[in-house]
Amino acid sequence: MNPFLVSLLFFVPAFTWAAEALSFQKMAAGETIYVTFSSQGCIHNHHYDFEFSKEDAVSVKVIHHPHLWNKELMREQALQPIDLGTLELKDKDLVKLDGLLAYYRHNTRGGCTTRDWIQIVQKNGGKIIATENYIDESCGTYDLTDALPLHMLINRLEKKRKKS
Repeated sequence: MNPFLVSLLFFVPAFTWAAEALSFQKMAAGETIYVTFSSQGCIHNHHYDFEFSKEDAVSVKVIHHPHLWNKELMREQALQPIDLGTLELKDKDLVKLDGLLAYYRHNTRGGCTTRDWIQIVQKNGGKIIATENYIDESCGTYDLTDALPLHMLINRLEKKRKKS
């Protein structure tokens, strides 16, 4: 197989295979969107799971999967997952989360030493209805004003935990 075509499989964002693009604003009651977010850079290696669910409103539960460097084994070891808590999201949050999806769908920039891997799976009644996968090497989500980056949800939960 052509090496160029093979590289496209790994570096071009994978769009949803559903009839309609995945959207936080258009979630139906009973639907769940699972987001796996991993970020690796010069001085960090983070992994989080986000579970967005809709009943009356959309809420998100966030689980952090910390790692610790093991000097003897010369590799990272996974620690016990930490439940950071749950947030109820407002309509403006959903609009901005869709803005984040739009950014990932159209972002082709690179040049940053941090690489983020994003896997999104939308389910309804246990059945997968859409998937999207992205690799972001732009460090651009920190500058977005029309989007809600996932790290901002983590920050909200950490502030909420400190207050309680």
